[in-house]
Amino acid sequence: MSTTTDNEDEPRKQLITYAQVETEYELPRRHLYQLVHQERIPCIRFGPRFVRFRRCDLDQWIEKHRVGTRGAK
Repeated sequence: MSTTTDNEDEPRKQLITYAQVETEYELPRRHLYQLVHQERIPCIRFGPRFVRFRRCDLDQWIEKHRVGTRGAK
């Protein structure tokens, strides 16, 4: 009998699909496909058509692409 804790399962819970990214991050799937193909978004590729994403990577990627506003003078 194997005993696992929530901490051991956490990395698996972080892997999400195209559909989940589309819903949770409001990114169109067609655009996601392009970003993955162009290697412009972090992902985990298990095969040519088997791609998953980690939420922490997506959060960092989004923050990196955030455009700040110019302060009023």
